[in-house]
Amino acid sequence: MLSVVEVRRADLHEEKDGEDHIADGKDHIVDHGLNLSFGGIPCVLDRSRHIARRKCGHGECRHKDGHEQNTEKDFCRFLYSEKVISTNPAAYILTPKQEKPLPKFLSVEEIEKLIDTAFAKKDYRYWRIGVMIELMYATGLRVSELVGLPENSINYGKKLVTLVGKGNKERIVPIAGRVITALQEYLPLRKEFIKKNSSSTWLFPSLTAVSGHLTRDAFYKDLKKLAADCGIYPSRISPHVLRHSFATHLLNNNADLRSVQKMLGHENITTTEIYTHIIPQKLGDVVRSKHPLAHFEEKADD
Repeated sequence: MLSVVEVRRADLHEEKDGEDHIADGKDHIVDHGLNLSFGGIPCVLDRSRHIARRKCGHGECRHKDGHEQNTEKDFCRFLYSEKVISTNPAAYILTPKQEKPLPKFLSVEEIEKLIDTAFAKKDYRYWRIGVMIELMYATGLRVSELVGLPENSINYGKKLVTLVGKGNKERIVPIAGRVITALQEYLPLRKEFIKKNSSSTWLFPSLTAVSGHLTRDAFYKDLKKLAADCGIYPSRISPHVLRHSFATHLLNNNADLRSVQKMLGHENITTTEIYTHIIPQKLGDVVRSKHPLAHFEEKADD
C-alpha cells in the first residue's frame, strides 16, 4: 500500500517542475520530521511560522524561504484534501512577500550613443537597427510589436503609429519628428530585405524569417552586437530595457503616469507604477515643490 508521501510524489510527477518540487518536499518536509504517523505536522507548522517571522534583507534568502514555505503549505493542503488531517495547520500562515525587481534602463546619453553608432556604420543592417532603436525608445513599443509593424501603421503626416498589442487591443502613440525623418530615410533601404520581384507588408521585412519580418531573436542579437561596438556592456541591454528607458525618461521629464500607461499599453496602472520606484529624487522634488505642506513649512520658517 502506498504511503501518503508516495501518493503525493506520484501526483507531483504529473505537474510542471514536479521533480524539483518533489525534491524540495523531501528536503523541507520529510527531513524536518514529518513522518507517516503525522506526528511531525506541528514541526512543519512551527518551521513555517519561523520562516514567516524571520527577517532577511537579502532577496535570494527571501525567495528561498518563500519557496520552502510554499512547499510545506502545499503538502499540508494535500493532507487536508485527502482527509488525513481534520484541519489545515498552515492555512493562515502568510508567505513572505517577494519583491519585484526594479526595471533596468539606460541613460539618455547611452541611448544616443547606440543610435549614433548605428547610423555611423556604412551598412544598411546597422541603419535598420538604428531606426528600430529610435522608434522603440520614442514610443515604448514591445519588441513583438516593433518587429511585427506593418508598413502602413505609420502615419507620417500626423506623426502617429497605430499598434495592435496584447489582447488585440489597438492603441495610437505619437512619434517625434526626428523619428519620422529617420523612418523616411530608411524606407528606400527596405528593398535590401525583400526578395527580388517581391513585396512585403512589413516595415522591417526579412529575407529569411518564415514570418516575413525580422524576428525578435534577430533584433536581440543585433542590439547586443551594437552595444558591444559602442562600449556598452551587452548584459545591460535588451529590447525591454529600451522600453523601460522610454517610460523612465518620460516620467523624469514630468509626464503623467496615466499617459505613460496608455502609451505602454498597460491594462492596469499598477503595472506602470513600478517606474515610480526608480526615480525617488524626482518624486522628492515634486513633493517638496508641489505639496501644500511644503509651502506651509517655508512660510513657518519665514
